[in-house]
Amino acid sequence: MAVAREVSEDRQTELMEIFIRVRRDLDAEIQDHLRKGKDATPDKTQTGYDPSDSAGSDYHFSMAASKSVGLKKVEEALEHLKRGRPYGDCSVCGQEISERRLRAVPFAIRCTSCEDVAESRDSGRRRHAGVSYLNAR
Repeated sequence: MAVAREVSEDRQTELMEIFIRVRRDLDAEIQDHLRKGKDATPDKTQTGYDPSDSAGSDYHFSMAASKSVGLKKVEEALEHLKRGRPYGDCSVCGQEISERRLRAVPFAIRCTSCEDVAESRDSGRRRHAGVSYLNAR
């Protein structure tokens, strides 16, 4: 169970700045993938159209969709902070999640140590259930 602790205003401001930068970067990446996807979309009216020609556009549109999911999570984290709710503490141990981890995964709810434990436990459950995943970790 997480231990509640006071999170400093400086920490909250720092997290807000990180999330705003990440949001800006993700938005730029999404726009770039959408533009590239549109540019790579083949003209189906041309003679010799091959459905496999759309692989490039499919890739970029898929990447834009994936990045949009991350953007939504970052926006949720920002909204959480704007409402004055503490953010950036591990939901398991209550310790501060490192700035490095939050830059990589802005919507992280666990510190690296607790996330490793959770992933190991989940991996064990998959093995126990007879499910195997390639590169699960």
